[in-house]
Amino acid sequence: MRQLPGIGDYIASAVLSIGFDQPYASVDGNVKRVLARLFKIEVPVNQAKGLAVFKTAADKLLDRGNPGIFNQAMMELGAVVCQPRNPKCDSCPIQSHCAAYKDGSIHKYPLRLSRDPVPEYPIAVGVIYRKDRLLITRRPAEGLLGGLWEFPGGKIEKGEDPASGCLREIREEVGLEVTIDSYLTKVKHAYTHFRIVMEVFRCRYVSGEVKLKAHTAYRWVRPEELDNFPFPKANLKFMHFLYSSSKEDPEVTVESVGEQR
Repeated sequence: MRQLPGIGDYIASAVLSIGFDQPYASVDGNVKRVLARLFKIEVPVNQAKGLAVFKTAADKLLDRGNPGIFNQAMMELGAVVCQPRNPKCDSCPIQSHCAAYKDGSIHKYPLRLSRDPVPEYPIAVGVIYRKDRLLITRRPAEGLLGGLWEFPGGKIEKGEDPASGCLREIREEVGLEVTIDSYLTKVKHAYTHFRIVMEVFRCRYVSGEVKLKAHTAYRWVRPEELDNFPFPKANLKFMHFLYSSSKEDPEVTVESVGEQR
């Protein structure tokens, strides 16, 4: 399952345990908080190498006879009872086992590393129409968002306006000449170590053949076929605009913020 695009350890463990009753502990932020307080774990929850520590602790507690129920209970415990602020310790079913509760140090856990301000990058993306089809490209299997499909685009350069950045990125990434029909929307999205502000444009194919620079594959697909491909969450935030648009002549301009938390 880990070989599937966009599937990490948490999702894989949750699906295998809840859906197939396999003995895998699923560790998300809520579970980390419960474990940190329960065992007074001195490893920061936002330290990548610390995940193994929390995973080991969760594996030791895992009810191998009912792993799906156990994982859901741990996630619910963290979300509803063992909250980041003002945890409901008086109603906690494992209060008597909690090391941090016993010595009054609940407020100290979980530990976190202080981080530098998260950088934010402006991105321009083009939804390119060629008659009734849209161009999508596939990211390399290795690296960020490996194997997922997306619309062509990239970072806007300093001093460059979003529309110009969109045209340049399309020319550089897929070798096509296009014109911009309209502005579609703005999407804000946060990753682990950075944020993006994505300006999305409707574009119309003018000339050229697709020549991929960094991507590994491309498809010209109809809007209704987009659900057949895995996309990053940032792309999913504006996909609903595409399903309702005219296939032959996308003229509608929509301005909105597509941020979802």
